[in-house]
Amino acid sequence: MKKIIFTMIVIILCCLTVACSNNETTKVNIDDAAGENMKLTPSNTIASKETLEESAYTGSFENDFYIATVDTDNDEMTFTIVTKNRTDGTGYEWVMKGFFSEENTRVNYTDGVKSVITYDSSGNEKKRQIEYDYGSGRMQFTDSDHLVWNNSTEFLEGDKNLSRK
Repeated sequence: MKKIIFTMIVIILCCLTVACSNNETTKVNIDDAAGENMKLTPSNTIASKETLEESAYTGSFENDFYIATVDTDNDEMTFTIVTKNRTDGTGYEWVMKGFFSEENTRVNYTDGVKSVITYDSSGNEKKRQIEYDYGSGRMQFTDSDHLVWNNSTEFLEGDKNLSRK
C-alpha cells in the first residue's frame, strides 16, 4: 500500500512539474483508482495570435444603441464601443482590452476607458474627454454572430446584446 501511495505522489509531482513548465493550463484525467494510466490534456487555453487573427469573433456588432468593433492586437482582443444615438452632439466611446478564452468564448477586461465625445453639426469629432480609465466587465460571445456586453463599472441604459453587422 505504501508503494502505491508513493508511486501516486511521484506521478502527481511529475505531472505538476510538467504542467508548471508548459504554457497551457493542464487537467489531469485519472483512468483508474491506482492512477497508473494518467493523461495530460489541454484545458482553458488562451487563443494564440494566429487563432485570433482568423477568428470568427472579430468584426462589427451592433444593436439600436451601440456599435462594437472587435479587433485583435498581438494576443489581445480590443473592443471599441460607441453610442449610436447622440443627444445634443454628445456621444460615448468605450475601449476595452483583454485575452480571449476559447473555453468560455469570452473576454474579461479591466482598465477599460470611457470617453465623452462632442461632435460638430457635420458629425465630425470636435472634442474628446476621458471620463474614466478603470472600467471592468466581460464580453461574452454566445456564438460568432452575437456578443453580450456586461459592464461592471456603471449602469448603462439600453440593450447590451449586439449582433453581427
